[in-house]
Amino acid sequence: MRQVDAVIWDFDNTLVDTGARNLSVTRRLVTHITGRHPDEFPMLRGRESYERTLHRTLDWQTFYAEQFGMEPDQIRLAGRLWTEFQLADGTPTRWFEGVRETIETLSHLPQGIVSLNTRDNIEANLDEGRMRDAFGAVIGCGEVPPDRQKPSPDGLMACVEMLCGDAAGLVVYIGDHPVDAECAREADRGYARAGRAVRVVSIGAAYGTAVPDAPWSVEPLHTASSPSDIPAILASLAS
Repeated sequence: MRQVDAVIWDFDNTLVDTGARNLSVTRRLVTHITGRHPDEFPMLRGRESYERTLHRTLDWQTFYAEQFGMEPDQIRLAGRLWTEFQLADGTPTRWFEGVRETIETLSHLPQGIVSLNTRDNIEANLDEGRMRDAFGAVIGCGEVPPDRQKPSPDGLMACVEMLCGDAAGLVVYIGDHPVDAECAREADRGYARAGRAVRVVSIGAAYGTAVPDAPWSVEPLHTASSPSDIPAILASLAS
């Protein structure tokens, strides 16, 4: 029987419902950088349109370039300002119902976070929710070179090494966006090319989006309709 060796989570809209805050921050960033009112952009007029557009765009740099016409230096500025704008934004966030219980159920396994958010912002949320001790590693966008962000597997593979070292065999990555499924697939391929006996399996967090009907450009290998589905999925992988 093959056991799951580690569980790694995306952060935004996987552990914590940050959709409303992310929209608010994006609206402010777009105005700050482009000088244009956010309502000039249809995808910024509501959460559903915002998340639907994000869901069909594989990475945030492409999202800023395609949707707002930002140049590379403006995109880099947006990345640098993200944490500052996040911490200054008072839009409420919440942990998804059942996530804490699922993390506790899986507490016998090493757990980590790999996200395109910043580590400072993630850790602030973990501290607020008294969940910091549940995670052995947190990798945000600042821990990965800009040209190696998700869907490149660098951050995910680094997290696997931090949690498991050479002992990793079967790793699960849970996320709400096609970029997460693609990242898991690229990590799996990377280990195969390196001759490592490590398998990376993706689980789509279908509960974490305002547009559950949106198609995935890269399909996860498994889908969780709620956090409570995840332990059963892990058990099926180990059977």
